[in-house]
Amino acid sequence: MKAITVRQPHASLIAIGAKRFATLSWPAPKSLPPGSLLAIHAATKLPTYSHCSWSNEQAEAMWDALNSSYWGKFCDWQQVVNLVRMGTLPLGEVVCVCSFLGCYPAEVIGAEVTDHERLFGDWAPGRFAWELELIVNCGSREVPAKGKQGLWEWEPPAWLEQDLAARASGAVQ
Repeated sequence: MKAITVRQPHASLIAIGAKRFATLSWPAPKSLPPGSLLAIHAATKLPTYSHCSWSNEQAEAMWDALNSSYWGKFCDWQQVVNLVRMGTLPLGEVVCVCSFLGCYPAEVIGAEVTDHERLFGDWAPGRFAWELELIVNCGSREVPAKGKQGLWEWEPPAWLEQDLAARASGAVQ
């Protein structure tokens, strides 16, 4: 299965279904056609403060989305980096599997997404929006993996293969 590594909190926002588009600096390669499964790996490296230069509105929207997930309530959205450093958000593991639906120029599709979605990405000209549909959230199951830059190959564990096969056959909704 193909995989990409995404920094936190974006990986977790994808895993809970709050973020449908991963905005990246590179287009999806032809080796990832629409309909392909794509594992989302949370980067091992902690975000630096320079990567956390979100506006108050962006940070509040991220934490509102994460608050409604299985991670529970956060008391102070300004502690973005501290939440990751405390281990609240997973690092160095696959957090979900999505279906890749397509890749679009960010400046084109950015005008069509919801206000909430727009807050979760970098829609600047020259970037690309990878549209994703959440299939399996790995939840509390740890799925450690060594991430890489770009698109890379990942071998899912047996339980996840079985879950994906059951979903493909219609046995699981």
